[in-house]
Amino acid sequence: MKKELNVLIAGDESYFQYAPTFMTNFYELHQDYDVHFYAFTDYMSDVHVQNLTRIADFYNQKVTYIQIIDAEFSELASYEAGIERWPKQTYYHMLVAKYLPETVKRIIYFDLDILFFEDIWPIYDMDLQGNYAANFGDWTPPETFTWNQKRLGGFTNSGVLLIDVAAYREHQIDYHFFINVADKLNQEQPIYNKNLLQTPFHFFADQGLMYVALEGHYLYAKRDDVKHGINRIESADFMQHPTRFIHMVNRYGFWAKAHKQTFQTMLSDGFPELNFYYQKFKIKSEIILQDMATFEVMDFYNVQLSKLIGQGGIACEQISFGSTWLESAPMTYETVNDGTDWVRFPFSELLKLKAHHVKLHLEFTLSEDVNGLKLLSFAKNNIGGDSLRIVTYFDVKADEPVVFDTEFEIDLRNREGVAISSGAIAKAGVTLTITSLTVRDI
Repeated sequence: MKKELNVLIAGDESYFQYAPTFMTNFYELHQDYDVHFYAFTDYMSDVHVQNLTRIADFYNQKVTYIQIIDAEFSELASYEAGIERWPKQTYYHMLVAKYLPETVKRIIYFDLDILFFEDIWPIYDMDLQGNYAANFGDWTPPETFTWNQKRLGGFTNSGVLLIDVAAYREHQIDYHFFINVADKLNQEQPIYNKNLLQTPFHFFADQGLMYVALEGHYLYAKRDDVKHGINRIESADFMQHPTRFIHMVNRYGFWAKAHKQTFQTMLSDGFPELNFYYQKFKIKSEIILQDMATFEVMDFYNVQLSKLIGQGGIACEQISFGSTWLESAPMTYETVNDGTDWVRFPFSELLKLKAHHVKLHLEFTLSEDVNGLKLLSFAKNNIGGDSLRIVTYFDVKADEPVVFDTEFEIDLRNREGVAISSGAIAKAGVTLTITSLTVRDI
């Protein structure tokens, strides 16, 4: 008999657009388990209900949509707790005792901005040591917290919660329990912390309320196989030795962009490895939902990735070519007048963050002979203009490939990218074709 995994997801209607990718990622890694997803929300469109069901059916698993009474936690709108940023649906995981079937004794709650790399059974099956719930992190908290720190959540993160549903029922940990605590907190002196919220607040959303309400029965489990948040410099190293899952945490910007934008945009940013991993499951979920046919996947790869083949370290979505150049095809530019302008190839965010000394490789052709074609590096100066440095000049023969390699130092005066000037061309109708452009930190 397979082991059972009960998984809770919750949010408002728009939040569930991310659920198919999340579920596909989770199901792929847990095919040896009986997985039952429970989706808590006060309203879910038929489209989202159908999408969640189709993903579950594809993996021969279960998903149950449970409609929460709209009045639950509605009074939080009058509290100072950042409800405009974390809406009432954020608190729905607190309602498991009321809404889950009696057969569910334990459940793990996840935000949807999470990527899974290994199965979570060792976390799901852990000993709660008599506590009602647990949260997880890879840091060591202090032994004691101030009252304000407790109202902030004691440095915990409620994006992942293991909940003893049976204990919630036994001890009446329900809506009224949490609202009574929220009422008391709302009488306290407000906290001022503009790094978290621009306005004063009495507790920091659900994680502040959870920490205070369950204090003494709320386990913090330090685990090296769990990670909340990642910065760009850590990203590549993380993918070599990933944890069981990573909670992307919205402030890092990756997750929402990865879902809404294409490979062509995202592989140029600071999280290419994570994005590629995410996109695998996003595309598979779209195939399952028949939003993307197999041949469309092939076209998606061919078209969207064509710019990126051989263009490492360059932010392809930000390439600009001014008023003199026209992009006639990916990485192909034609002069439209005799003016002087630059095709600019900005460095990716990851390269700009960590590079000090780079190796540049460039291969290109021109459709006509040109002497003195200029390659530059550039950066914005203090008054909004450009600081330009000449890297080299080329004497180019028509349609003969030019291969160029060099190394140079990166500083504030040239850290934005490289550019090719039209100054030496001085006529319309000349085509520049870039066949390879890579910039690597060394």
